[in-house]
This record gives sequence, structure tokens and C-alpha cells, in this order.
Amino acid sequence: MLLQTTPNKWSCLPTSFAMVTNTPLEEIIKELGHDGSEILWPNLEEPFCYRSFHIQELISILFYSGILVVEFQVWPVSAPQFPNITNNIIHFPEGNEQRIYDIMHQGKGVVKGEFRNKPHAAAWDGNQIFDPGGFTYNLDQFNIMSYYHIE
Repeated sequence: MLLQTTPNKWSCLPTSFAMVTNTPLEEIIKELGHDGSEILWPNLEEPFCYRSFHIQELISILFYSGILVVEFQVWPVSAPQFPNITNNIIHFPEGNEQRIYDIMHQGKGVVKGEFRNKPHAAAWDGNQIFDPGGFTYNLDQFNIMSYYHIE
């Protein structure tokens, strides 16, 4: 996997998918039809004020390119769709991290979660994190919320 760097603070997600699919980021942005820079929430600070990118946009363009993306959530939760009920069921209450790590070591994908206490996405090559900030590191430095396996 080749390390690609994000051109700004709101493009870590498409840059991560670009790395995993070995596609130049410019091609991904062209396929998406926008660069995420539209300001939708002017009262929020950067990078949260920008449109940015939704995971479904990336999953869709990869699907139409013949690439499948499978989501694995670290803490899947079920809850009834009633506002007064708060009894959530957490699936896989024990061993969640090991379950995700076992799946991740089966191939490559994108991780979403937190890095240095900020929302972030990065590429995973099966052994280490390729960060769109321009560096690599071990998996234990990233707080994973979701893993998107690429087939």
C-alpha cells in the first residue's frame, strides 16, 4: 500500500479509501463529484463546518467499480425505535476488540474512529495503519469504532 496524504483536514476518509484501493485521491474526488469543501455549518469550527464525505458515498462508488466494502462495528447496538425506551442491547459484549482484530488481519480496509481524541479515518494494510496525515503506526494507537473491509 502506498501512503497518500490528505490535502486538508476533512478528507481523511476518501484519502484512506484511495490508499486501500491503490487509486489516486483525485480520481476518487472526481468520481464523488465534490471535494467536501462546501460550508454547511458555518457556526462550527474547522473541519466540522464542511460538508466533508459520508461513508455511503465511498461505498457506492467502489461498488460500481466492482469493489465490495463490508462494515464491521466494534460495538454494535440494538435498540427499539421508541423514544421512551432506553434498554439498548450491546452485541458481543465480551471480546469485541479481539473479534475486530481477527477480522482485520484477514485483509485490508479502512478504520473509522478516533486518533489523538479526534474523529478520524485511516487505511489498514493488514499489519499497520496508513494515516492520511502522512505516517504509519501500530493498530493500538487508533481507537476503532468501525472497520470497512475491502474485497
